[in-house]
Amino acid sequence: MASKLRDIRAALKDPAFARALAGDEDYNYLIRDTVSLTVLKGSEQTNVIPDTSSCELDVRLLPGEDPQAFLAQLRAVVADDRIAIEPISRYRAPNSSPTNTLLYRTIEQVVHQHNPRALVVPALNSGYTESQMYRPLGIFSYGFIPVEITPELDSTEHAANERVPADQIRRGVKMLYEVVARVANQQDTQP
Repeated sequence: MASKLRDIRAALKDPAFARALAGDEDYNYLIRDTVSLTVLKGSEQTNVIPDTSSCELDVRLLPGEDPQAFLAQLRAVVADDRIAIEPISRYRAPNSSPTNTLLYRTIEQVVHQHNPRALVVPALNSGYTESQMYRPLGIFSYGFIPVEITPELDSTEHAANERVPADQIRRGVKMLYEVVARVANQQDTQP
């Protein structure tokens, strides 16, 4: 599967690969828009029928998707004028930082100093960081997580047993410090 992921657009034209990827829970949510019901509100009491109720949906759109078109599609699926569907947060178009910067090169150097076999690559994930707001201001931002993500550790993300081993936290803090110190020092010496 790894070789197919190198050119995902071409690989998805293969029906067998597309089915396999869609059936893989580690990748399924990364190849489609998703909607999750995360908050449901009604009565404050078990024995009281509420006049109104509400829910909140966590919507994650793929890069390039039109949020207004998705909202129109959601309204069409619900097809009930008694139900108001309104965004509760402003949608920001996905963005990314280039990989040919001093900061990115320094991250690579520090990571390889600690683990020469580690891959430092841009990745698509369904999470959100404030980096999205800094990039339009010209601030390069990366979701650098100095932790070795094993399948076992990855399975705990946002779960009841979420954890990061203490030794990885200690090493991660050192790596973050090294990146910041090196970049700050290099910027001080440049004209």
